Amino acid sequence: LGSYRFRIGDHRVIFDLEDNKIIILRVGHRGELLLPEGRGLGRLI
Repeated sequence: LGSYRFRIGDHRVIFDLEDNKIIILRVGHRGELLLPEGRGLGRLI
């Protein structure tokens, strides 16, 4: 999950690409978003 991250100021968009489609997984302030378990065990991004 969350193979890609895009930063917009202090906000992040976490997304995956699947068959020419962008699948948005999470959007939020970087201080509030956590990586899914297994990808850093809940570290802030």
